Amino acid sequence: MREGLDQLESLLRTLDTGGAAGSRQRPERYYQLLVDVYERGRHGADADSFAALGRNRGYDARGLGGFFVGARAPLQRIEGQVTLTVEGHRLLDGHLTGPVR
Repeated sequence: MREGLDQLESLLRTLDTGGAAGSRQRPERYYQLLVDVYERGRHGADADSFAALGRNRGYDARGLGGFFVGARAPLQRIEGQVTLTVEGHRLLDGHLTGPVR
């Protein structure tokens, strides 16, 4: 029990210093979905196609909403189309070429 408490305290210290936000590991399917959207071209995917892409990568509809929230969201909706944001391009470039900084 003490070991678990020590691990939790260590994690909380990391979060307090902001160390975890930029270095968070994302699952491979996260990047695969970004690639899927990227491969749709500059106009992206419509809502139904995006939902199908997400299902193919193991996401349910509730899980897909997280791609659109926050100041550093990787995806955006523009006129009914789902496209990569600047942050999405940065994440994808970093994933394909090496570590994201």
